Amino acid sequence: MNIRIFSSTLTLMLTSAALVASSLLWTPAARADACVWEGSEDTSWANAANWSCDRVPGPADDVTIAGEVEISTATTVGSLTLKTFADVSSPSPSQVITVSGDFTWTGGYLGTGVTVRGQTTVEGDEDKIIRGRGRLTTANESEGLRVSGTGLLLIDTDNGVIGLTSPAALLEDGAHVRSSGCCSSVRSWDVTDLRVAGDAHVVDLKVLLGFASVAQGATLSIAGGLLDIKELPTGSSRAFGDVNGYQGGRMVVGAPVPGGFASEATDVTLPALVRLADLTWEHLGGSMYTRTKAVVEGPVSGTAGTLEWTGGALAGDLTVGRGAQSVALDIRSANGDDLYLADAGGGKVGALTVGHRATLHDGTRVMMSSRSRIQVGGAATFLQEPGSTVAASTCCSSQPAVVNDGTWSTPAGSAPARLDSVATTGFGTWDVGLGTLAFAGEVTTSIRALKITVGDGAHGFVSAAHRIRIDHVVADPVAGYTPTVGATYRIIEAQPPEIRDWTVKAPPLANGLGLHIQSAGADAINLVVKKVLDLTLACQQCAQSTGRTATASWRLSLNSGTFASTTALTVSFSTMAKDIRLLHATGTGIGECKQVGFTSTMKCKVSVAELIRRGSLAWSVPVQMPGRTSEPTVRVFARLEANAPLFGTTSASVQLTQVVKFGCEPSTCRTSARAGRGADLKWVIRSPFDTPTLVYGTFEMGQGQALSALSGWICEGSRTVTCQVRVGQGSTVTVGVRFTARRPGTYTVSGQSGRWGALPSFLVRLDP
Repeated sequence: MNIRIFSSTLTLMLTSAALVASSLLWTPAARADACVWEGSEDTSWANAANWSCDRVPGPADDVTIAGEVEISTATTVGSLTLKTFADVSSPSPSQVITVSGDFTWTGGYLGTGVTVRGQTTVEGDEDKIIRGRGRLTTANESEGLRVSGTGLLLIDTDNGVIGLTSPAALLEDGAHVRSSGCCSSVRSWDVTDLRVAGDAHVVDLKVLLGFASVAQGATLSIAGGLLDIKELPTGSSRAFGDVNGYQGGRMVVGAPVPGGFASEATDVTLPALVRLADLTWEHLGGSMYTRTKAVVEGPVSGTAGTLEWTGGALAGDLTVGRGAQSVALDIRSANGDDLYLADAGGGKVGALTVGHRATLHDGTRVMMSSRSRIQVGGAATFLQEPGSTVAASTCCSSQPAVVNDGTWSTPAGSAPARLDSVATTGFGTWDVGLGTLAFAGEVTTSIRALKITVGDGAHGFVSAAHRIRIDHVVADPVAGYTPTVGATYRIIEAQPPEIRDWTVKAPPLANGLGLHIQSAGADAINLVVKKVLDLTLACQQCAQSTGRTATASWRLSLNSGTFASTTALTVSFSTMAKDIRLLHATGTGIGECKQVGFTSTMKCKVSVAELIRRGSLAWSVPVQMPGRTSEPTVRVFARLEANAPLFGTTSASVQLTQVVKFGCEPSTCRTSARAGRGADLKWVIRSPFDTPTLVYGTFEMGQGQALSALSGWICEGSRTVTCQVRVGQGSTVTVGVRFTARRPGTYTVSGQSGRWGALPSFLVRLDP
């Protein structure tokens, strides 16, 4: 074969190309071998003689170690297995092992950083220890970390080293992850999505947790250390127990340590919003803190879980139960110790709001710091069982508060439910039922509505060591209750009791009987069975517009019942505004009327004989409105009172509304003007309000007409003009409007006064 060579330069180029081609053809591909650590020379990872594959493992190799190894540079392997006697370390945090596949750990020590992109399996009965600069990072968000077997996964790292990070983790039955640095140096485990398939323990770790789900019948026990629920962006929530297949279990915080030790205090930090699905979350010991105001609510759909507070303290603002799927709160002492609403300083004061349902169990005592609060929402129920106590933890500072806007209930039992030195407020109901509620301490108790259940031989009872104020009493007879006239029940004992409304709200009993409340001396209140008066009080015109004087009218009707000769009926009239004057009531059957205090309240006696004869009585009360007021609407209340039990409608109210008045001057709304010249028309606007009020008027003009406004008006358009004028201090304002008529005609002027009703229409005639 002949080859012609034209130049030496070309010869060199051909030679280089041939060499490159030769290199590409003969370089061997990276091998995927099983490299087992033998350690025949020393402990260096970089010494090929220490490996069964006779070379340093590469990115595709399957590496198995059961001896002491030290790495000096960052390296990558295909898979990694650590067995008994394994001890892998590095002198620098930057010298880590990256595992592109799976990592299996059955025993030994990890003293270097390992990042796993596949699945990490920690299994077997031997202990696995992360120590020194060791840190295990699982980067796989779907497979992540799986821990099983009875051996410990122990984190014993240097200070400041996060020993374990796993976006997703599964703890199987018997899994036990813990730190060796109790109290002085708490190691960390940063896990986002934690699932538990059996009984598992996490001990003495700072757990940075995102989500958690526990299978039916399984338990995740967290003892000691810290539990920090990660915060999400505004509007997001942390969800617990909402993963399919991992529902219905328990998560116990502050649980006993395996081996029979006592429970460990575990502090918890909550985010702004936690959704608790089909999972029971029990806090056994330590403190619950909130970053700001935290809410625990149920899932959007599905079954809501339960939050059990069984030990430790709450130092933060926490609402439990909100939304359609509401979380229930159980408060019970698991080991007999008190629970605390604590003041941790820096704004961390125990404030517990019940949004759905809470139960304070028998034998449990909740101690409240001076600034702490328990609040029951309007649709919520707080059940305090007999033998339980809510008490102030200090004696001389301001009392903690119970704000009941819902229902605080107490069932029957052998021991009373107690509130000791705790201030009570709110608009809710205290439902004693057939139980006993005791208020202790030198603090005045204030109750909006007290509900008592009455039955044969049993009834509810309230005692107070100091004063008690009750707005009204509700009596609820037990089904099948057979009352007798004169039966008496002691329901309240206090020093001294004060009832603001002596009308018992209760359904009528059999045979026309009813329950009546009456004083039993200076320190007690009784319920007594008496004849019932069945009456209805209603307004005849419940809403009307008025000027300076109006008339409010009512009718009292007798429905049924028997009146004793000593029956006394009174109708009281009142308003919330002291500048509203109620004049003397008039009507058949109305007896003597008296003003009470200022002129805003009046009481009138009712002729019982006339009411029985006629069956109903009607009367009216003139009401004089003030010259000026800040509100356009006032309400006059009428309430029926008697010295016997009442049934039916016993109160009604009339709404009176003052309006802005408009008129024209002269009253005929007629003026004369020559064609082509102006004419002055004036309107008078009178306002009853203290503050300046905007009044709007619309004026319509005939075709070809023009309008010019006075100074201070804002006018737009040529045919329909909207103008504004400010009316102040209840004064009379005269407004002039000028029309220039090119020819004689009749014009209609109309307008509106906004929310106070329609203006009348005025016929304005311009004569030539």
